[in-house]
Amino acid sequence: MKPVTSSELIDKIASLDAAVLQHEQRVSELSLQAVEGDEEARRSLVDILVTIDRAKVDRLVLQAATDAARQMEHDAAEAALAKERERHLSEARVHARELLLGADRFESLASDLLHEMVAMSAAEDRVWLALRAGGQAPNAAVVGRRNIADFCLERLQAAATGRLPFRHDKRSGPELARNAWQFLIEEPSKVSQHG
Repeated sequence: MKPVTSSELIDKIASLDAAVLQHEQRVSELSLQAVEGDEEARRSLVDILVTIDRAKVDRLVLQAATDAARQMEHDAAEAALAKERERHLSEARVHARELLLGADRFESLASDLLHEMVAMSAAEDRVWLALRAGGQAPNAAVVGRRNIADFCLERLQAAATGRLPFRHDKRSGPELARNAWQFLIEEPSKVSQHG
């Protein structure tokens, strides 16, 4: 059975109040006749007064039921709100765990990236040292022969922030390094000069 709502009970109270008002008007009409000795008016008046008294008791019951229904509706709304909050909190917990895992992965990748940058810079320094030691230092103006690790980091920062890279060269770090040090990577017979 569907529970009665507070608004339905309020409507019943309003209907009851309207009926009582009509009965009270009828009491006003019949009371003078009853006092003057009209027996029929007196019997009708007694019946109407009993009906009014019963209606007043019914109204008290309806008002108590309305209060109870309002409390139940309030409790149900609070329970639904608490359930909704818990659902959102549960969702937030899932995303917080994802965030933590992502932060852990990022930290690991950042550590690996830093290690690679140091290794790249050290390798670049050793290339230059070896070439200078052999009296064959190439032209440093070729893009990718100096600070290739910084260039790679700059491209990563540009991708992460959505801004254009400082350098207008659209080639990737590996492309620049390959182009810059091609004369050392290819077979010696294929290299004519290293600029």
